Amino acid sequence: MSESFFAEVANEDYDLPSQAEQGLQPYYSEKYLRKAEERLKISPAQYLDSAAKTCAKQMQRDPGSYTRYGMFWWHMKQLMLDRADDPKAWWHAGTMDEWTMQLVDRRDELKNVLQAVHYSHENITKSPIMNYTIDGNIRSYSCFDEDAPY
Repeated sequence: MSESFFAEVANEDYDLPSQAEQGLQPYYSEKYLRKAEERLKISPAQYLDSAAKTCAKQMQRDPGSYTRYGMFWWHMKQLMLDRADDPKAWWHAGTMDEWTMQLVDRRDELKNVLQAVHYSHENITKSPIMNYTIDGNIRSYSCFDEDAPY
């Protein structure tokens, strides 16, 4: 996605009831994610397969880069478990942060992955700390996966 695309949709309203019910202000609006989906040049299934394989290669080269995904890491890890066929990979230990997965869940695998990929592009420094807003309060999330080798 181009930077202009990010700027174009950055200030749009958030409208996802599941996250709103939890008091979370979504990082990306539903409209933003719909536009990202419309701009895909391949089918959603092909995109998900490609994202899983790309992420798996990245994790094998640089396991610590999972922190680039922030709170969305857990959906990328699930994507790799489901679509990247490598049962010996470190992420197959299967430790998950179910609370965080549910908190950022869009009830749509493609949207979950799109928000993870978009956040990772914005978080090029691989900062493990991500700020988010819940019930009007800013909180910080520190991404840590105990399965990752160090």
